[in-house]
Amino acid sequence: MPEYRAGQIVPLRYKSREIQVIIIDPNGLGPDKPSIGLGLRGMDRHIGIPRQTLSDRVSEIEGVKYLKLLSGNTFRVSEINAEDGNNYLLVEASDWVALARDWAKNPGKLRGKVLPV
Repeated sequence: MPEYRAGQIVPLRYKSREIQVIIIDPNGLGPDKPSIGLGLRGMDRHIGIPRQTLSDRVSEIEGVKYLKLLSGNTFRVSEINAEDGNNYLLVEASDWVALARDWAKNPGKLRGKVLPV
């Protein structure tokens, strides 16, 4: 079995695309079942939501970072120093599709620019 570590960057295949994800917690979903996240930069690259727009919507409540969308829905954001030396703001993969759908329904000023999920 592969050994995962927080901050490790790994490729993930999704709908014929290869997406770089980052390990948030090596045992987040159980032993040797890591929780993974997609950086805000990756969301910009893969689904067309500008990184800066997402970053501007991140706020901190009692030491925990959240991304709040126009719909009012919030998603937890993790901050990780990855193995490439960069610091990333990540949304957990399980929230990524929900976030993209929510944004597509309520894009605000970005109407028509968000790519389909």
